Amino acid sequence: MMLSYSVGKKLLLLFVLLNFVGWSMELEKNTSENDREDNEGTVNKKQSPFMIKHIMQKIVSYLLEEQRKELRYTNRLFATQIPLPNYIRFRNVLRSATARLETNFGVVKTSGDPMEGGNSSRVQDHLKSGVQNIFSTYGAFAALKVDGSVITWGNPARGGNSKKVSENLQSDVQNIFSTKHAFAALKVDGSVITWGNPGCGGDSKKVAAHLQSDVQNIFSTDRAFAALKVDGSVITWGSPGYGGDSSEVAEYLQFDVQNIFSTDGAFAALKRNGSIITWGNPRYGGDSSNFAKDLESDVQNIVSTEVAFAALKGNGRVISWGNLGEGTFSYVADSLSTGIVGIEIILGVITKSFRATKNDGTQVTWK
Repeated sequence: MMLSYSVGKKLLLLFVLLNFVGWSMELEKNTSENDREDNEGTVNKKQSPFMIKHIMQKIVSYLLEEQRKELRYTNRLFATQIPLPNYIRFRNVLRSATARLETNFGVVKTSGDPMEGGNSSRVQDHLKSGVQNIFSTYGAFAALKVDGSVITWGNPARGGNSKKVSENLQSDVQNIFSTKHAFAALKVDGSVITWGNPGCGGDSKKVAAHLQSDVQNIFSTDRAFAALKVDGSVITWGSPGYGGDSSEVAEYLQFDVQNIFSTDGAFAALKRNGSIITWGNPRYGGDSSNFAKDLESDVQNIVSTEVAFAALKGNGRVISWGNLGEGTFSYVADSLSTGIVGIEIILGVITKSFRATKNDGTQVTWK
């Protein structure tokens, strides 16, 4: 869309007027104050021009991207007031659709599979400004705006339709989390709003009473959520086989949990006394009973791949459990029994691996 002559002319006249007013104010100030220093000992001569620039950038934020581009390249007065576009691209987990965010003005444009988030025409009017971040599931997107509202689009079965909870997503959302097919929004007051596939955490009715306030962070597997509250308790929902049911360890999750880690199908909670509590799919690290004694205390840190966990203890020993391929941990267990000062994840082409660094600088890897 090209910028019409009338719109361009009005904006140009407004620009000239604003700069004239700013110049007049500056001249009057310099004349009356004679370059008098302010309280901090610096000459404050350029407050008005900075204010003018802020106003001009606010004005151009109401223009479409094509109109800003035209002004930038055809009008020298506007060129310095309109920043060059800066883009961040977000993809759905399937990588079949893309949402491009222009960070200067919060504009979103989408492309790719229209059924999985590539078509945002239904909500495009809400994506023309003010978007600060974008989140995704396998086939849907959720845009968080600067006013705390949330806009969703894409496959309804994967979180693309938030109509049922829309009244709760109009303001005060501070962060969004996702599983494969559902979203969870954390609000400023510590409440949680969920939508999407019920079997993947999109339905939190059973624990709704515990999600009304005081939630400080949310963690997820492929099909379940875990909310950490300010009192150190943990609330879970979603698919039982993926960590949505923590009833077997509920008594240990009532207090003193300080952090939660996850694989694709299990959770591990680190408590203040250095103990570890796990639940979820055993194949993904939900069963740590073989190392129960080792995980009762002194754990300093946990890292995880898609299918396994590794815990670093204060004595320099590493414990790893979950779906560890072909007994690779057993091959390096002796090397990880002492002297480890750090553990981390290595991102591979297809999967992740563990890497431990010893106090002599040598490194040990496994997966």
